[in-house]
Amino acid sequence: EDKNRKVIRLLDQNDMVIDVYNISQISGLDAREGLLLLCKNNIYLIDNFFQRADGEVVEIWKVPRKERDEYLILVAQAAGMETEPTVSLDGDMHNCRKWANTDLKEIYKRRFLFRDVALELFFADGQNALLTVSLKERDELYTKLASRVTLYEDSTESIIGAGEKEYLTNTLSGAFKLSNLFGTSILSELTQRWERRDITNFQYLMYLNTVAGRSYNDLTQYPVFPWILADYTSEDLNLENPDTFRDLSKPMGAQTSERRLEFADRYRQWGETNDPAPAFHYGTHYSSAMIVCSFLIRLEPFTQHYLKLQGGTFDHADRLFDSIGKAWESASEKNMGDVRELIPEFFYLPEFLENVNKFNFGVKQGTGEAIDSVVLPPWAHGDPKVFIMRHREALESDYVSANLHHWIDLIFGFKQQGQAAIDALNVFHHVSYEGAVDLDKITDVVEKTATIGIINNFGQTPRQLFKKPHPTRMLSSTDVATLGFYPFQDHTDKLVQSIRPVKGLYNDRLGVSSNQQLFIPSDGQRYIEWGFTDFSLRLFSSESGKLLNVFEKLHVGYISTACFPDSRTLVTGGTDSMVCMWKVKADKGTDFIPLECLRGHTSSVTALTASRSNSILVSGSEDKSAIVWDLNRMKYVRSLMGHENGVQLVCINDSTGDIITCSGHVIRVWTINGELLLSKSTGSSSEPILSCVFYEERPKEWSGKEQIITGHKKGIIKVSPGISAIAFVCEL
Repeated sequence: EDKNRKVIRLLDQNDMVIDVYNISQISGLDAREGLLLLCKNNIYLIDNFFQRADGEVVEIWKVPRKERDEYLILVAQAAGMETEPTVSLDGDMHNCRKWANTDLKEIYKRRFLFRDVALELFFADGQNALLTVSLKERDELYTKLASRVTLYEDSTESIIGAGEKEYLTNTLSGAFKLSNLFGTSILSELTQRWERRDITNFQYLMYLNTVAGRSYNDLTQYPVFPWILADYTSEDLNLENPDTFRDLSKPMGAQTSERRLEFADRYRQWGETNDPAPAFHYGTHYSSAMIVCSFLIRLEPFTQHYLKLQGGTFDHADRLFDSIGKAWESASEKNMGDVRELIPEFFYLPEFLENVNKFNFGVKQGTGEAIDSVVLPPWAHGDPKVFIMRHREALESDYVSANLHHWIDLIFGFKQQGQAAIDALNVFHHVSYEGAVDLDKITDVVEKTATIGIINNFGQTPRQLFKKPHPTRMLSSTDVATLGFYPFQDHTDKLVQSIRPVKGLYNDRLGVSSNQQLFIPSDGQRYIEWGFTDFSLRLFSSESGKLLNVFEKLHVGYISTACFPDSRTLVTGGTDSMVCMWKVKADKGTDFIPLECLRGHTSSVTALTASRSNSILVSGSEDKSAIVWDLNRMKYVRSLMGHENGVQLVCINDSTGDIITCSGHVIRVWTINGELLLSKSTGSSSEPILSCVFYEERPKEWSGKEQIITGHKKGIIKVSPGISAIAFVCEL
């Protein structure tokens, strides 16, 4: 214990260390060495400590280089990664991150530099970590961590499963206990769900990237997505015309006949030489750290990663990513050294297309044109949000759905390697493939450093997932008889008034609650109620209505609103202008333990809503503002201002992160980053909005068919199909 006293002081009271591992945390192009502590109650990641062979814990800078991670140091030499001790934002050299054992939700085996040394951990609060350990310890550590995994209450929170609870419970829960999560049965299940259209094209591509070892934490193995459009010049995007789309059956190097002939000739000529290295079509890759950083150069921390790759300065302005249309022309036709594909951000993140940080990227030669925000195709009308919306719509179109399996064959499937890859003009440098080199068998330091540099800089081909042609997707159908139900957004005329009042619906069973009551997730067996004259919050049994407990002095004054982001967290708002977060403790009974009091409002808090998938909490107040809070860090993020009256209602679209605020008769829609998308009156000032909700066709899945539903006096419900459509009125 004396040898470990440096880290013991960082532990929770009564927690006890069970195992200690020397690890490195990979983040982008940087790596932080430190310790992973598996304790009785929690899991800790602590920076800049090292446990020596005799058990003593010392600062990392006191450790001889020969005892540290050899590969991390070689990578640093090859690619400019940071391995020196890092300081956290609050100035702490030994930054400590902590999660309860029950918060570990998913763990995946990963490779780093094609070595089986990495694990990726996902936690209930949305945070994650990519760790490397010694080769001999990886599987042992995986087994210990897998035994601590607890399933999500809601399967849509999982990065690998979004669907029926039965699927998650019966299939994935067992898989976590196996030595390899990604068994063929799991992959087969995912593929079948895509075939049946149970999941979107975007979701399926993300799943395949995950299964193939791609990670947002590692820029050298970043998720890869396809170019899907070939039309970046039209004023209007016609998704019914096949010519609008890229040929998904061919790699980017074979999109034109001229390129196909030239790359085929290059492969043939290589084979005629005496070079022992295997022949290849392309001397560059479709996914690399430089490609990712070039696309995301306008956003931090990718700007800094790009500068590291470029030696501290931006590349010449003419070579920077500044136009989507020109990038397509370069990768599909004009530049024989460019065969890049896209990244997921092209389908959900408009901010990466804007120079929000006002970086000086220089000017182009000849024209003197300054590089600023990315030039969009005409059909985006100069708006990054419109580009993302139409691009995502194109990804989910019937044409892409009918042809996406061809691209999967190239990137993840049977055309990735072997004769099929040669025939498809889809062969890259041999070092980019898994299993091509074994770094641990290379004894020459110079050769090992050079090989690491190639792997790190050139790009890494994803793990091959399919050895046979990928199945096709079912055709889409709007026929009610085929679907077995009426799609809500197309059949609002089928809505009828309920025979009896319905005040609350909980999971699969009907539950009645008033405006000042909430069921406690995840089973709804108990509910809370507030609004009493003694300012208390009370706990009741849902079945019998019996009073179970009374909680007093949670606020100085009345509790005015509350919400449950999840079964472990309660948030309350009061007339004292405070937003308070509580840990739900449910051992023998139910108790609420204070976590944090959030200060930002100047008047009564009137509304609360939370999105665990977006890790945000939104509060509305009589002070005419709404505030977005970080749900994980319990910190202020931004205010949403400009309301004429107090904010009475707030809600969040789980799939997009968009936020609704309602003030009087006016509804406003904001992006998760606080940009106002829409401000609209729903009627006269004497008809305030009484209730509001986002309707998502499938919870937490993008569909492009989200609707906003507002409730008003006299039983009127107004339904707006999307934020730009004109609301229509249904009398219920």
